Amino acid sequence: GAGKTTLLRVLAGLLRADRRLDLPLSSKLVKSTGTVPAVAVTDPFCETHPANEERLRALMSAGVEVLQAANLNDLLANLATRGISSLMVEGGAHVARSFLSAGLVDRLVLAQSELVVGADGIESPATPSDIPAGFQCVRQERFGADRSFEYERGL
Repeated sequence: GAGKTTLLRVLAGLLRADRRLDLPLSSKLVKSTGTVPAVAVTDPFCETHPANEERLRALMSAGVEVLQAANLNDLLANLATRGISSLMVEGGAHVARSFLSAGLVDRLVLAQSELVVGADGIESPATPSDIPAGFQCVRQERFGADRSFEYERGL
């Protein structure tokens, strides 16, 4: 119904070059599947690779659902059949860029900090200076030295 939130973690392995489902069985994501469901996504041909059969069985035994999707549109169509019409994509730059490039993003929130994580920092799929065409800034906030920018498509 209205206002209902479905919490489901979708681990979009189909966007990775190796598609090996290498999510550690000891990870918090796997260990907490009894509380918050997790779906690992891979391509339709994953099962045909002998090395992946054991990984698939291990993840499923640990409570992770394995979903096969040929592409992002296939993934979103499958999630829609479950009543999921909104998805928060929280991942690395590659995952975020994939959704942006496919035109599947309606709202973009960027967090910016002066703190540098790692030797070269963490790559961002976009910055306030190179937001994709069609997005407009609808909100900017400051949290101490950190900033948040919110953009929406086609206002």
